[in-house]
Amino acid sequence: MSAKSKNQEARRTCVFHSNWMQVAKTIADMKVRCIFYEAALQYAFDGTKIDTPPELELVLTFVYGLIDEDVAKYQRICERRAEAGRKGGAPKGNQNASKNNQNQAIQANACFDNKTSKNNQNKPTDTDTDTDTDILNENNKKEIVSKKKAASAAALEKRKRDFYESLLPYREQYDKDLLQGFFSYWSESNKSQTKMKFELERTFEVGMRLARWANHDTRFSKN
Repeated sequence: MSAKSKNQEARRTCVFHSNWMQVAKTIADMKVRCIFYEAALQYAFDGTKIDTPPELELVLTFVYGLIDEDVAKYQRICERRAEAGRKGGAPKGNQNASKNNQNQAIQANACFDNKTSKNNQNKPTDTDTDTDTDILNENNKKEIVSKKKAASAAALEKRKRDFYESLLPYREQYDKDLLQGFFSYWSESNKSQTKMKFELERTFEVGMRLARWANHDTRFSKN
């Protein structure tokens, strides 16, 4: 399947995040709010960005980013499943798959009967059992680490959305480009992908930090 086809497949459905509604509720003009929803859904289903009022550019940039992450996540899941299918035997839909499974079951039963009739002569040794246990323990450890990483990434993403939403009340006070630049800078993750830059500060008050950011922005400096 081509990259274009994969992208189209990923956009057949979309995840409607609850914070979309929270953002929409901050838009007083109902017509503009409807445009917000239309723009979000249009981009989710075919990747097209429609013309929108200037006041929506900042919030839609955030929403578009979430949609891109969802599409990429869906594609990664499809790739992992396809890889698992390739390693698991006959491809899905192959008419020989069911026959192969039946033959394998017959062979397994015959093997079991043969082993039973020989009074468990081929019973696994303690060393074999220990090796299998070690493999299971190692797989369990990897699974636990993977789950912890996934939980940490999800928590970081939620905090990033919360940080973004904390900037929305300042849209009337500051330019959208300034707010976007402020968000991009302070939401940068550390090397371990566990904390954002602003979380590493001893103190961080959004209003005061924004005022200082605006004072250092050349567009707002007095000539």
